Amino acid sequence: MTRLLFPLLLVLAACEAEDPHGDCRPADLAPRQFDANADILEQLRSIPQLATLEERTSRYADLRLFVMEFVQPIDHCQPDGDQFRQTLTLLFRDRAAPMVYATNGYAISRNPTRSEPTVLLTGNQLQVEHRYFSTSRPAQIPWETLNIFQAASDHHRIVQAFGPLLTGDWVSTGASKGGMTAIFHRYFYPDDVKATVAYVAPETFGLEDPRYVTFLETVGEASCRDALKAFQRGVLSRRAELEPALEQYGVANDYAFTTFGLEKSLEFATLESSFAFWQYGDASMCPTIPAPDAPAAELLEFMRTIGVLDFLDDFALEYYAPYFYQSATELGSPAYPQAHLLDLNGGQPIPDRVEDYPPLGVPKPFDPQVMEQVHAWVRDHGQRILFVYGENDPWTAGAYEPNLGGDSHLFTVPGGNHGANLGRLPEPDLSTATAVLRGWIPSAPPPVFPLRAQPGEQPASRLRPRL
Repeated sequence: MTRLLFPLLLVLAACEAEDPHGDCRPADLAPRQFDANADILEQLRSIPQLATLEERTSRYADLRLFVMEFVQPIDHCQPDGDQFRQTLTLLFRDRAAPMVYATNGYAISRNPTRSEPTVLLTGNQLQVEHRYFSTSRPAQIPWETLNIFQAASDHHRIVQAFGPLLTGDWVSTGASKGGMTAIFHRYFYPDDVKATVAYVAPETFGLEDPRYVTFLETVGEASCRDALKAFQRGVLSRRAELEPALEQYGVANDYAFTTFGLEKSLEFATLESSFAFWQYGDASMCPTIPAPDAPAAELLEFMRTIGVLDFLDDFALEYYAPYFYQSATELGSPAYPQAHLLDLNGGQPIPDRVEDYPPLGVPKPFDPQVMEQVHAWVRDHGQRILFVYGENDPWTAGAYEPNLGGDSHLFTVPGGNHGANLGRLPEPDLSTATAVLRGWIPSAPPPVFPLRAQPGEQPASRLRPRL
């Protein structure tokens, strides 16, 4: 399984570096003109692709909130075929204000918060729910159309529809899988936006990328890593005690572990504990790691605290099924350290494979070339991309290599985890990074510090983003 972060079978079989569209290039939307004197609500109503449009109460006094459904082709290579509705939210300030385009990787909140670039640029914000998450899906999902080209084409059509209305400079952004989504959009449609701010966005090669094992074997202090390994061994050596305790724990906390069963759920949660610990925790939590002989309830509570149990109950597995499909077919998946656990599993590795995750019974052919092609484009051709990573976040093992000759930059938050953002950078990096962004969008007013915004990834319900 991958800790959150498609085949190109139909549309990118001939994905060349000079033309990543391959043989399929969706037709552009017809350009539209808007009545500059009309209210923004009336202007939005004139966008023909909007199936629904509602103005709601905004949490911000200076930003109006609109929730919309945008009609998209299921397959952009067959634009006259079946369609689905994709949910968007717009926080509107002014038509000419900078336009922050938040390409989320999962579902989105219908009452959005401002992303960090929206705060920095005093901009509008258009946020997009990723295809096939939450309500942004057809009644029956044709899984072969869930790939990075189709998603990027979703975002391209939205830019075409809203660009003539929201005329300020466009900057795309996203955190984690949302950051990856922003990069994929630039890969296929590099001129849609002027710049991109990608937070904690990894590139993963293969279904068991060993770089993550190397990272987890060296991150933090050795004493903390040893405590995590002892914890993992303690759980696996006490399976007979922990499995019924996990069942009781699930009942008490509204979790159900029927998809994989108690045995596999416990094994997978244990294997991924070190990854989860560093993804959303930090070194200050090292003293809280339970001893191997701690009571069963304490061991399970620790796994809940670091979030690893959240991702294995039936609700989470269903919610993240589109992500698992993408990981198994294009995005890739990390390997996890388990040499220290082999003797507790009959000498065999725990078979925690993303291709065995939902959607069950669906073919998931993996294309290893897709991430390699995106990597090469970012390194050699990417323009005006600002990457932000956390030093101790395991996903940093898959950090992109920016094209420094293309005015791209990478910043790392010391000791940071998967919540790293610009506001957590020390000086002089914070000033440098904000100056880079302002250099791309000079029309924006000066930013206000300290920043009070998150990168922008909006998980559903109790869930944190897996990636």
